[in-house]
Amino acid sequence: MSGQRKPYMPPGPVSSAFYGSRAFIEFVQGPLGSGKSTVCGAKGVLVTQWQNPSPVDRVKRAKIMVVRDTYRNLEKTTLPTWFKLVPKDVGHFTGGSGGVPAVHTIRWDFPEGGPARAAEMTMEFVGVGEHRAEDVFSSWEGTAVWINEANLVPEEVMNYALQRPGRYPGADHGLCNWWGVWADFNAPSVTNWTYRWISRGQSGGLEKQLRDAGVDLDALLKTHTKVFEYFRQPGWGEPGTENLQHLPENYYALQAAIFTMNGQTHYITTKLKNQFGPDRSGKVVFPEFADHRHVAPEALAPIPDTVLKIGADAGLTPGAVITQEDPKGRILALDELAPPSGEVWGAKRFGEELNRLLARKYRGWRCEGWCDPAAGARSSTDERSWVDVMRSVTGIAWRLAPTNGLLKRLEAVRAPLSRLIDGDVAFLLSPTCERLREGFNSTYRFRKLQGSEENYTEEPEKGPASHLQDALQYAMLGHGQHLEAEGRRGAAAGNSRPVQASVDWDPLA
Repeated sequence: MSGQRKPYMPPGPVSSAFYGSRAFIEFVQGPLGSGKSTVCGAKGVLVTQWQNPSPVDRVKRAKIMVVRDTYRNLEKTTLPTWFKLVPKDVGHFTGGSGGVPAVHTIRWDFPEGGPARAAEMTMEFVGVGEHRAEDVFSSWEGTAVWINEANLVPEEVMNYALQRPGRYPGADHGLCNWWGVWADFNAPSVTNWTYRWISRGQSGGLEKQLRDAGVDLDALLKTHTKVFEYFRQPGWGEPGTENLQHLPENYYALQAAIFTMNGQTHYITTKLKNQFGPDRSGKVVFPEFADHRHVAPEALAPIPDTVLKIGADAGLTPGAVITQEDPKGRILALDELAPPSGEVWGAKRFGEELNRLLARKYRGWRCEGWCDPAAGARSSTDERSWVDVMRSVTGIAWRLAPTNGLLKRLEAVRAPLSRLIDGDVAFLLSPTCERLREGFNSTYRFRKLQGSEENYTEEPEKGPASHLQDALQYAMLGHGQHLEAEGRRGAAAGNSRPVQASVDWDPLA
């Protein structure tokens, strides 16, 4: 670079942590104006400096592809952001108008006497548009990929992006010291692929997929600190909102007013408050749930010498949720179990699958089980009830929940969602519970009535999300949370006896 480079400083602690991260895949999610695109551009310079100096000429080299959804948006937003970091007249710049790729090559020197004498970075800017992701990345060999506004591009862009980094510099110049993919975006809808990657990345599911595909993660982790890392900047109204020093006063309040006037109040949730957007065809059952507060950043480990309380929903598409109460009184949802989509499990199969999960992750813990009161009814084709089979298969003393009333079940979950204990949330969900998380954020909902914009069903919509949510509700009844909601905590011990359901129920129906 010509002249003196001005040092870049990330606008806050979250963006700073993202800036310095050496994970293989890095996502940063922030509200409008949070500086996330700028820190992504600056990370390209940092990544160049991470590379090994060439044994040929002592120059560090990196080649980074920047991907945007369209060339129009690339030219309108991405390139102007980049030029604030590295002016267009620094180094050599070509393209960048009329729907053609842009290439910016810059070089800067290091002080004499060090292992490297200079660094050379090539940034290649492309728009996907109508092109296939395969064509965008075809034959490209580089160091890293930055996907700008990733929620606006197809998922296949991410899939192909992961295949191309790590090939530049080549062996003659010392190979890559770090390579990978980073992406920025506003909070997506839970139906967007970026949400699924966040959920899968935090749960450990992404690592499992890669290992199952034959990827040697041990080798990868020699040069990377993690496989996946997710960074969420605080949204409007939260403490620590980043980059406010570079925004006009009342910036977010003004944006909220504009969204409201335009009938786009859902953007207040995603673009300003930086919270995942629910499916707008329904209304979430638990608006008290806030993903950034109620989901742990990493998988929760069970607490030694503390009973596991397991809630279960019966039927051929059953669900189970494993919970604990910590010494502070917080309810921890540790794990979930349900059949894969399209499969049905009878009580025997379900009990066997639960046994495998408990043996693999919770061996030695004492368990209590709570289930739907209707599970105590005998089958029309078998002398045993669903809960009888579960007791026999698992060896757990399953109890029938004290009520199946919807209002009390929902209150049992709302109580800890709405409460703080010493400044901490009273309910914490492990990211391993991917389907529970999705249900809280969107799919466990009151369905919008046809032809109405404001009226919804009185009961939550039945489906894959409802089985695990029902299981969680029975676990919370086992913890006495419905009594907490009613202000009768002291009565919990007297309400834990089994109750015979007064309904007919056929487990094979």
